Amino acid sequence: MNARLLKNGFAALLFPCVLAAASCGAQKECYYDGPPYSPEDAGTAACPTTPTTTSVQFGIPAPMTGLTYEQCKPEVSSGTGASTRYFTGLYTPAQIDRLETMVLSETSPHKAKLPYLPTDLDDNPWDHPDLYTFPSESTVCGLKIVNAANPNAIIYSLETYASKASAEAAGARVTNLGICGHCSSLSDLAKLLRIPDRAYRVRQCAIKSLTDGKEAVYNCIKEFGLTDNCAMIWYYNAMYTYNACLGRCAKLAEANYHTASGELNDCMMCNSEKADALFKLLAGRRDDGQPISMCRQIPEDEWICHNYADHFDDPYSCIGIGAPKQKWNCTLDDYNMDTRDYDLEKCVFTTE
Repeated sequence: MNARLLKNGFAALLFPCVLAAASCGAQKECYYDGPPYSPEDAGTAACPTTPTTTSVQFGIPAPMTGLTYEQCKPEVSSGTGASTRYFTGLYTPAQIDRLETMVLSETSPHKAKLPYLPTDLDDNPWDHPDLYTFPSESTVCGLKIVNAANPNAIIYSLETYASKASAEAAGARVTNLGICGHCSSLSDLAKLLRIPDRAYRVRQCAIKSLTDGKEAVYNCIKEFGLTDNCAMIWYYNAMYTYNACLGRCAKLAEANYHTASGELNDCMMCNSEKADALFKLLAGRRDDGQPISMCRQIPEDEWICHNYADHFDDPYSCIGIGAPKQKWNCTLDDYNMDTRDYDLEKCVFTTE
C-alpha cells in the first residue's frame, strides 16, 4: 500500500463521518461515468453500471457522492404541468460576492441569545448535551435589512423567531430553519456556498491531526474563511464523530456517500443520527436550501432564497413557476480533482 493511501486510511478512521469517507476494509472501487461505487461486500458483489435509486434528490454530485446528475440535482419542483413550482439553490460567483459585502449589525438581536460555545479545543459541546435546550421544529432564523443606504455595505440583522409566519410578520426573511446560530451570518453562508463538496475539504484538514495535532485541524477549517466560532463548531463535530461513529464507519473508508439505493451510507447516517441535532443548534445555518455533495430530499419549508442584496422587489426569485432561471452547466468531468470542487463561474449560468 502506498504512503498516500495509508495516510488517508488512517485519517478516515480518525474522523470517519465528517470525512464522508471511511472504509479500511478490502473493498474495491468501481466506476460509472466518474463516481466510484464500493459495494458492501466487494468479494461477492458485482459493480453495478449505475446506482439503482430512481428518486431524484437535491444536491450537487461529486465523485464520492455515488449518484449521477439524473439522480441528484441542485433544483427541485412540485406540482405538474403549468402549475409546476421550482426551487433552485444555485448562485453565481457574483451573487455570492454580493452576500459577502453585506455587514452584520453590531447590535443584531441574535448575538445576545447565541448558544454557549466553549473556546477550549478539548472541551467539546457534544460531551455536554445537557447544557442545551432545543427549540421547536417551527423555529426559524430571520434576516432584516437595517440600512441599505450604501449598496456596497448593506447592514442586516438576525433574530430567532417562533415560526416563518412570525418572522415574516416582523418584516424578516427566513435565512435558515432553526435558531440563528454561530454560522448564520451571510459571511459564513458565502464561504459555504463556494464549497459544495466540503466533506472532502474537512477530510484533508482532519489528516493534519496525524502529525500536527488538534489545533492544526481547527486552523485548516478556519482557512475556508469561516468566522472563528463557526469554524470551531465544524472542528468539534469532526472530533466528536470519531468516538461516536467509529464502529459504524471503520468499514467504509473509501465508500461513496450514498449507497446504490440512494440512501446515505451507514457512516453518514451515524453522523446524522448522533451529531446533526446539536450541530444545527450551534451552527444555525444547516437547513437553508444549500445544495451539497451529500444529496437529500428537501422539504418546501427549506426552499430558502439567499439573494438578499439584489432582489428587494423580487426577494424569492429562486422560487417560481415553470423552469429555474439559474441552471447548472457542469458534469463530473468538470470536477477539479486538485481543488476538489467545481468552478462556479463555469458551472452556474442564468438563462435570462
